[in-house]
Amino acid sequence: MQRAVDSLALEGLPDVRKHCLAAGTIAIRCGSSSAFIAGYAKEISDAFGPGDASGDDLSANAAGRSCAERSAEGSALAACCAGAGY
Repeated sequence: MQRAVDSLALEGLPDVRKHCLAAGTIAIRCGSSSAFIAGYAKEISDAFGPGDASGDDLSANAAGRSCAERSAEGSALAACCAGAGY
């Protein structure tokens, strides 16, 4: 999962867009269940650590997983995330 996220150019993007793209990419490469677990694990880590836990991030993760069901490649995923407001 980490390699999937590391392959993305996320620098400078809004946080929710990062979440949508990361969750979608993980879902495409590793499966939707893995993306679900990774997204919630990240927010739990943020809640108890130095991060900023956010319901908006969870919504963006869900959008990314949904977009992954319709997108087999990064460019289509990016367009779907943008169309969903992320």
